[in-house]
Amino acid sequence: MPVSSCPLCGENQINEYSKDIIRLYHRCLSCHLIFVSRDELITLDEEKKRYDAHENNLEDQGYRFYLENIFSIIQSHLSPGDRGLDFGCGHSKMIEDIAAQHNILIDSFDLFYHPNEKIWNEKYDFIILSEVIEHLRSPVEELQRIQPLLNENGKIFIKTKLLPKTKLEFDQWFYKRDKTHIQFFSREAFDKLSEKFQFESSVEIGEDLFLFKAK
Repeated sequence: MPVSSCPLCGENQINEYSKDIIRLYHRCLSCHLIFVSRDELITLDEEKKRYDAHENNLEDQGYRFYLENIFSIIQSHLSPGDRGLDFGCGHSKMIEDIAAQHNILIDSFDLFYHPNEKIWNEKYDFIILSEVIEHLRSPVEELQRIQPLLNENGKIFIKTKLLPKTKLEFDQWFYKRDKTHIQFFSREAFDKLSEKFQFESSVEIGEDLFLFKAK
Protein backbone atom coordinates (compact mmCIF):
# COMPACT_ATOMS: atom_id res chain seq x y z
CA MET A 1 0.00 0.00 0.00
CA PRO A 2 1.49 3.40 -0.91
CA VAL A 3 2.27 5.69 1.98
CA SER A 4 0.08 8.77 1.73
CA SER A 5 1.51 11.13 4.33
CA CYS A 6 4.20 11.67 6.93
CA PRO A 7 3.14 10.80 10.51
CA LEU A 8 4.91 13.92 11.80
CA CYS A 9 4.26 16.82 9.43
CA GLY A 10 1.43 15.33 7.34
CA GLU A 11 3.10 16.17 4.01
CA ASN A 12 2.86 13.70 1.12
CA GLN A 13 6.27 14.24 -0.44
CA ILE A 14 7.68 10.85 0.51
CA ASN A 15 10.14 8.45 -1.04
CA GLU A 16 11.51 5.03 -0.23
CA TYR A 17 14.71 5.46 1.75
CA SER A 18 15.91 1.99 2.73
CA LYS A 19 14.85 -1.63 2.86
CA ASP A 20 16.01 -4.65 4.81
CA ILE A 21 14.72 -8.16 5.40
CA ILE A 22 12.35 -6.83 8.08
CA ARG A 23 10.60 -3.91 6.39
CA LEU A 24 10.72 -0.80 4.21
CA TYR A 25 11.69 2.65 5.50
CA HIS A 26 10.28 5.86 4.05
CA ARG A 27 11.67 9.39 4.14
CA CYS A 28 9.64 12.57 4.32
CA LEU A 29 11.21 15.12 2.00
CA SER A 30 9.66 17.95 4.01
CA CYS A 31 10.68 17.24 7.63
CA HIS A 32 13.24 14.44 7.00
CA LEU A 33 11.57 11.95 9.33
CA ILE A 34 12.36 8.33 8.47
CA PHE A 35 9.44 6.05 9.26
CA VAL A 36 7.83 2.69 8.73
CA SER A 37 4.49 2.53 6.93
CA ARG A 38 1.69 2.01 9.43
CA ASP A 39 0.46 -1.00 7.47
CA GLU A 40 3.77 -2.79 8.19
CA LEU A 41 3.62 -2.52 11.98
CA ILE A 42 3.45 -5.51 14.27
CA THR A 43 0.25 -5.89 16.28
CA LEU A 44 -0.17 -4.39 19.74
CA ASP A 45 -0.15 -7.92 21.21
CA GLU A 46 3.16 -8.65 19.48
CA GLU A 47 4.51 -5.32 20.66
CA LYS A 48 3.60 -6.04 24.27
CA LYS A 49 5.25 -9.49 24.08
CA ARG A 50 8.50 -7.81 23.06
CA TYR A 51 8.24 -5.44 26.03
CA ASP A 52 7.38 -8.34 28.34
CA ALA A 53 10.74 -9.84 27.42
CA HIS A 54 12.61 -6.76 28.71
CA GLU A 55 14.08 -7.25 32.16
CA ASN A 56 13.76 -3.68 33.36
CA ASN A 57 12.65 -4.04 36.96
CA LEU A 58 13.38 -2.19 40.18
CA GLU A 59 16.01 -4.75 41.19
CA ASP A 60 18.00 -4.38 37.96
CA GLN A 61 20.97 -2.32 39.14
CA GLY A 62 22.39 -1.81 35.64
CA TYR A 63 19.11 -0.37 34.41
CA ARG A 64 18.78 1.77 37.55
CA PHE A 65 22.28 3.21 37.01
CA TYR A 66 21.35 3.99 33.39
CA LEU A 67 18.18 5.85 34.43
CA GLU A 68 19.93 7.59 37.33
CA ASN A 69 22.36 9.11 34.85
CA ILE A 70 19.48 10.30 32.66
CA PHE A 71 17.58 11.74 35.60
CA SER A 72 20.63 13.53 37.01
CA ILE A 73 20.84 15.49 33.74
CA ILE A 74 17.12 16.19 33.74
CA GLN A 75 17.22 17.32 37.37
CA SER A 76 19.81 19.97 36.55
CA HIS A 77 17.16 21.65 34.35
CA LEU A 78 14.41 21.60 36.99
CA SER A 79 13.36 24.12 39.59
CA PRO A 80 12.57 23.36 43.25
CA GLY A 81 9.06 22.01 43.61
CA ASP A 82 8.69 20.97 39.96
CA ARG A 83 6.35 18.03 39.40
CA GLY A 84 6.72 15.67 36.47
CA LEU A 85 5.28 12.83 34.43
CA ASP A 86 7.20 9.83 33.10
CA PHE A 87 5.17 9.02 29.98
CA GLY A 88 5.78 5.51 28.68
CA CYS A 89 7.60 4.31 31.79
CA GLY A 90 7.54 0.61 30.88
CA HIS A 91 7.37 -2.28 33.36
CA SER A 92 8.65 -0.42 36.38
CA LYS A 93 8.20 3.06 37.75
CA MET A 94 11.93 3.38 38.23
CA ILE A 95 12.31 7.04 37.24
CA GLU A 96 9.50 7.85 39.66
CA ASP A 97 11.37 5.91 42.36
CA ILE A 98 14.69 7.63 41.58
CA ALA A 99 13.05 11.07 41.59
CA ALA A 100 11.40 10.38 44.95
CA GLN A 101 14.86 9.88 46.46
CA HIS A 102 15.57 13.48 45.44
CA ASN A 103 12.22 14.72 46.80
CA ILE A 104 10.83 15.25 43.31
CA LEU A 105 7.31 14.04 42.63
CA ILE A 106 6.76 12.18 39.37
CA ASP A 107 3.69 10.29 38.16
CA SER A 108 4.13 7.34 35.82
CA PHE A 109 2.06 6.27 32.82
CA ASP A 110 2.40 3.37 30.43
CA LEU A 111 -0.19 2.12 27.96
CA PHE A 112 0.57 -1.53 28.70
CA TYR A 113 1.73 -1.64 32.32
CA HIS A 114 0.60 1.48 34.18
CA PRO A 115 -2.45 2.97 32.41
CA ASN A 116 -2.98 5.60 35.10
CA GLU A 117 -5.94 7.57 33.77
CA LYS A 118 -5.67 10.12 36.59
CA ILE A 119 -2.81 11.87 34.76
CA TRP A 120 -5.24 13.39 32.26
CA ASN A 121 -6.66 15.57 35.02
CA GLU A 122 -3.27 16.76 36.26
CA LYS A 123 -0.78 19.49 35.40
CA TYR A 124 2.98 19.02 35.24
CA ASP A 125 6.07 21.20 35.06
CA PHE A 126 7.91 18.63 32.98
CA ILE A 127 7.23 15.44 31.04
CA ILE A 128 9.79 12.73 30.27
CA LEU A 129 9.61 10.53 27.17
CA SER A 130 12.61 8.25 27.61
CA GLU A 131 12.96 5.90 24.64
CA VAL A 132 9.30 6.39 23.83
CA ILE A 133 8.86 8.67 20.82
CA GLU A 134 10.37 6.17 18.37
CA HIS A 135 7.62 3.70 19.37
CA LEU A 136 4.54 5.91 19.05
CA ARG A 137 2.14 4.83 16.32
CA SER A 138 0.57 8.28 16.19
CA PRO A 139 3.28 10.63 17.51
CA VAL A 140 1.44 13.87 16.76
CA GLU A 141 -1.79 12.68 18.35
CA GLU A 142 0.05 11.45 21.45
CA LEU A 143 1.91 14.73 21.86
CA GLN A 144 -1.36 16.60 21.36
CA ARG A 145 -2.76 14.58 24.25
CA ILE A 146 0.08 15.30 26.64
CA GLN A 147 0.86 18.90 25.71
CA PRO A 148 -2.18 20.29 27.64
CA LEU A 149 -0.81 18.58 30.75
CA LEU A 150 2.15 20.99 30.78
CA ASN A 151 2.11 24.07 32.93
CA GLU A 152 3.11 27.39 31.39
CA ASN A 153 6.82 27.31 30.48
CA GLY A 154 6.79 23.56 30.95
CA LYS A 155 9.49 21.26 29.60
CA ILE A 156 9.53 18.01 27.68
CA PHE A 157 12.60 15.78 27.85
CA ILE A 158 12.90 13.32 24.95
CA LYS A 159 15.50 10.58 24.84
CA THR A 160 15.95 8.89 21.48
CA LYS A 161 18.75 8.26 19.01
CA LEU A 162 18.96 10.67 16.11
CA LEU A 163 19.32 9.45 12.55
CA PRO A 164 22.82 8.58 11.35
CA LYS A 165 24.22 11.11 8.91
CA THR A 166 24.41 8.79 5.89
CA LYS A 167 22.18 6.17 4.31
CA LEU A 168 24.98 3.61 4.57
CA GLU A 169 25.13 4.16 8.32
CA PHE A 170 21.35 3.87 8.52
CA ASP A 171 21.39 0.62 6.53
CA GLN A 172 23.77 -0.85 9.13
CA TRP A 173 22.18 0.79 12.17
CA PHE A 174 21.28 -1.56 15.03
CA TYR A 175 18.55 0.80 16.29
CA LYS A 176 16.24 0.23 13.36
CA ARG A 177 16.28 -3.54 13.82
CA ASP A 178 13.88 -3.34 16.74
CA LYS A 179 10.44 -3.86 15.21
CA THR A 180 8.87 -1.59 17.82
CA HIS A 181 11.00 1.34 16.60
CA ILE A 182 8.88 2.82 13.83
CA GLN A 183 10.19 6.35 13.29
CA PHE A 184 13.57 7.96 13.50
CA PHE A 185 14.18 11.66 14.00
CA SER A 186 16.69 13.99 12.43
CA ARG A 187 17.51 17.49 13.64
CA GLU A 188 15.17 18.78 10.91
CA ALA A 189 12.39 16.52 12.17
CA PHE A 190 12.89 17.84 15.70
CA ASP A 191 12.71 21.38 14.32
CA LYS A 192 9.37 20.50 12.70
CA LEU A 193 8.15 18.99 15.96
CA SER A 194 9.13 22.20 17.80
CA GLU A 195 7.34 24.30 15.21
CA LYS A 196 4.22 22.15 15.26
CA PHE A 197 3.87 22.30 19.04
CA GLN A 198 5.26 25.81 19.52
CA PHE A 199 8.25 24.65 21.53
CA GLU A 200 11.58 26.37 21.57
CA SER A 201 14.08 24.58 19.34
CA SER A 202 15.39 21.42 20.96
CA VAL A 203 18.67 21.49 22.87
CA GLU A 204 20.76 18.36 23.34
CA ILE A 205 21.50 18.25 27.06
CA GLY A 206 23.00 14.76 27.24
CA GLU A 207 23.70 11.75 25.08
CA ASP A 208 20.57 11.26 22.96
CA LEU A 209 18.67 13.44 25.43
CA PHE A 210 16.85 16.56 24.22
CA LEU A 211 15.04 19.37 25.97
CA PHE A 212 12.01 21.11 24.47
CA LYS A 213 10.65 24.17 26.29
CA ALA A 214 7.14 25.50 25.89
CA LYS A 215 7.18 29.09 24.64
